[in-house]
Amino acid sequence: PNPKPQTPNPNPLFFLIIFNYFMVIMSFKKFGIPEWLIDVLHSVGINNPTKVQSLGLPVTMSKSSIVVNAMTGTGKTLIYLLPILKQLSVDPFGICSLILVPTRELATQISRQFEFFGAKISIRVSLLIGGESDIKNTLSLDQIPHVIIATPGRLSYLFKHSEILKKYIKNLQFLVFDEFDRFYEPTLYFFIKDIIECIPSNRQNIFVTATLDTSNIDEKNIKSKFLLGEQKIQIIDLNKQLSTVSALSHLYVFVPHLQRDHALIKILKDELNDQSKAFEFDRSVIIFFNKCWLF
Repeated sequence: PNPKPQTPNPNPLFFLIIFNYFMVIMSFKKFGIPEWLIDVLHSVGINNPTKVQSLGLPVTMSKSSIVVNAMTGTGKTLIYLLPILKQLSVDPFGICSLILVPTRELATQISRQFEFFGAKISIRVSLLIGGESDIKNTLSLDQIPHVIIATPGRLSYLFKHSEILKKYIKNLQFLVFDEFDRFYEPTLYFFIKDIIECIPSNRQNIFVTATLDTSNIDEKNIKSKFLLGEQKIQIIDLNKQLSTVSALSHLYVFVPHLQRDHALIKILKDELNDQSKAFEFDRSVIIFFNKCWLF
């Protein structure tokens, strides 16, 4: 007699993948994030919202203004990036969002995140920073971008010289201040006042930072400085970073200019080969440069 064909056992890994994907969808869908955007999050391993995202997304997705103070690496950017992209997927007309940042490096980083996460809806991102030519900035604005990421000095200058910017900024719905405590500095605040006077007052304001002392978060002061009037603003403060800085070790090494690279490599090798520190850190290194050239 022919043996009875056996039904293959289902692969448990298949069910685990399906279950994890379902959990990812449900974890972000409860905030109103569209499924296409959840797929992008899943593709880069973002499966569950962080604590600050769980607290901040319900506020930003409801178009309310917010101040977020949380440690670096907790995912603050997504708190404003996700609602902006959702809005653009529904109504992609004109300049929807303006993100102001204090440095060119941070502006470039945020610009790349918008381009990546918004690729499926073909968003246009304009990066307006110091050091770029006027022609490049003008050509970028001529495309009528959906999102502008800018440093204050350059944007203030362009408001005086770009009719396209002055015309389409009237559609603005989101104004984001990233590392907003830096804008209290007189050299930057001078430009911030000019910019705020050029944009619609009926907008959602989002302030995020990782470096603000908790004692300096004053709702009245923020409203006054950034001309918010009587607009309600919610504050989420999870930053414990300032209380842990004392646990860090700081070391300065003075070397001749031409020997900096060799000295850095030697220090890294010595640290990574030090077995007494094998379990103190995860062997990852962040190196900050004054300038970065892309080839």
